Amino acid sequence: MADTEITTRRLSLRPGDRIVKFPRLPHRIASFAEIAAQDFEPYNIDLARLPVAAEMDQSFLISLRIAAVTMKKSKAELMDMVREMGAERADGGELPELVDHLHEAKEFLTWAREVIDAAETRLFVSATAVAPELWGEDA
Repeated sequence: MADTEITTRRLSLRPGDRIVKFPRLPHRIASFAEIAAQDFEPYNIDLARLPVAAEMDQSFLISLRIAAVTMKKSKAELMDMVREMGAERADGGELPELVDHLHEAKEFLTWAREVIDAAETRLFVSATAVAPELWGEDA
């Protein structure tokens, strides 16, 4: 890569949005001024997508625990488990429901991570913009 070639660094300021960019030279971290210059508007997040605490306890944490336990099993152990789950039913038994539940949890947690990443970036950009005001020009 030539020394004069400019690359971009992307900031996520909205969930799932990686459009906001600022120029960056290779091997150089963006300056505080470049970060502080980023702008964003309020994002109308659908709060109805957020589960209540009881749903989190009963749903997503259980899915995470199932996923963790699954990771500790060998292929042979999982094959035996699948056989047991579907042995009595022609439709595959409980396995499709379990896979669907894990998929739903993954989709939600992916979305939640995007929201958290965007919120973290917004806070960092905002803190960088007010740092000189709060802690002096050398902040």
